[in-house]
Amino acid sequence: MSLSGPDDQNALISSGPIDALPVEILTKIFVELSQNYIKTVCKEHNSHPADRPGYQVSSCRCLNWDPHSEQIPVWDNTDVCTRYPFPSALWDVSNRWRTITETIPSFWTRLVIFVDSNPTPLSWIARALALSAEHPLQVNVIRREHTYSCSDPDERDRCRAVIALLSPHFHRCQRIHFDVIHSSSLPSLITDFGRPCPLLHSLQLVCREDDGDAPGATNGSHSRNEGVLISPALRVLEIDGRNFAHRCRHGLQWDWKKIIHSTLTSISISNFTPSVSITEDLLFSNQDLLQFLQGMPALKSLSLSNVEFVAKREGEEWAGFVSLEVSHMVLKDLKRSVFSSIASGAMVMYGDSLQIERCEVSNFEVISPRSPSSYTILVDLDKGVNIGTHLLGWAGASLRVERCPSFNDDTLKIFAQHGCPPELLSLEICDCPNFTAKGLIRAVEKLGWMPLLRVSGQMLPEKPTAEQILWLEKHTWEFDWNVRQSHMACRVKFFLLVTRQSGTELVPVSCFVRDHPGSWRDTLSLHKIHS
Repeated sequence: MSLSGPDDQNALISSGPIDALPVEILTKIFVELSQNYIKTVCKEHNSHPADRPGYQVSSCRCLNWDPHSEQIPVWDNTDVCTRYPFPSALWDVSNRWRTITETIPSFWTRLVIFVDSNPTPLSWIARALALSAEHPLQVNVIRREHTYSCSDPDERDRCRAVIALLSPHFHRCQRIHFDVIHSSSLPSLITDFGRPCPLLHSLQLVCREDDGDAPGATNGSHSRNEGVLISPALRVLEIDGRNFAHRCRHGLQWDWKKIIHSTLTSISISNFTPSVSITEDLLFSNQDLLQFLQGMPALKSLSLSNVEFVAKREGEEWAGFVSLEVSHMVLKDLKRSVFSSIASGAMVMYGDSLQIERCEVSNFEVISPRSPSSYTILVDLDKGVNIGTHLLGWAGASLRVERCPSFNDDTLKIFAQHGCPPELLSLEICDCPNFTAKGLIRAVEKLGWMPLLRVSGQMLPEKPTAEQILWLEKHTWEFDWNVRQSHMACRVKFFLLVTRQSGTELVPVSCFVRDHPGSWRDTLSLHKIHS
């Protein structure tokens, strides 16, 4: 690569390889390039911009981090899974470029560590930790995407070697992200976090399967120490169920909750089945889970996926109903005992969205929205589940039903007979073959109108007649039958109630809806207003 300038009689023209530039110039070029990956946020609100909607960030041109500064660097992780995450592409060019990048500590504050069969060398990890000086760290311990389906009995040993290098530096981590196959490959919240983590705002310890061993343990047993994860800035917690259960029951039962309850905005717990060979597995119950979740004022998002806790601890007494309010809730692959404890043991109210997928659901268990704008998704519910029962007390705005064989004309009669839900704005039906166009018309007729009605998928009932399609098009603002895309942009027509000095009038509006209609308030892009 060469540099050249315009032909100017007053300028001395020279050209040469970029590697011949002075160190100061190359350093400035590298720092400018880093603007694509590193931003800064205020230390007082130590969190990633993605965790705080509307949060203002600025470019980071810091060569060295001042621990007394109000600004700290935060990485954009869009390049984590690329072949050469920054600054690897610079580091590999030449010895000179390598030397220059190694003089800029902020370049080494994001570690991307692979623990598959082609692991990141431990020497490189140790070198990067040294080069980062005392800057805040963001750690990603992952596998290459194509290796998650592979058998890997040595993954835990590789992870333990990595954790041994990282754990002395956990106290300066902003974000710790593990995504591995086995639960035992993860760090233990009890044995691997021995110092306070004042900067930690996001802790993601994710495994693809529960292998029956405790994280950080051998033969399913902990070597107990007094290490306590103290993380007063923690906002995002994504964790395997065994790690979560063991940490909650360790020492003072709820000491951890006292530390994080006022800041935590998102909790995701996944992949855990209690093992009779691990004592700690049997000390955390469904009621303990609800007690932990109760009274978290900042909690907005809750996800439970493929987790199973003991139904009742020995000697446990019922503690009464708990109140749980969140904006977004996802329940996936839950056994009946877990789902029942949530639906029956707590006053659960969700504000914006609820997704129930492949759960063992009783016909008498209903989780109701607290907001009339709520979006509910029901996916892969067993044919024995009476969806109509759930809709009797439901009052949301948007409903999507996907691969639920029990969604039929009897379900649609709930709309026709009870006028429920009264505020329904959109209904999406995907791969549900057991209803008819006649039943759909009866429901729409009872409701009077519906802004968005969409039927899609491979498994569909008999197609409506031309007359039925015409009727549905006339009584809905947007009607689609057999649209392949589950989420698409479409034009929606509705009215705005506008108050002027001269009086009140209805103004028809045409706009585009992107993604699912449950997020209309967030995704509407006003297209045109006709006066």
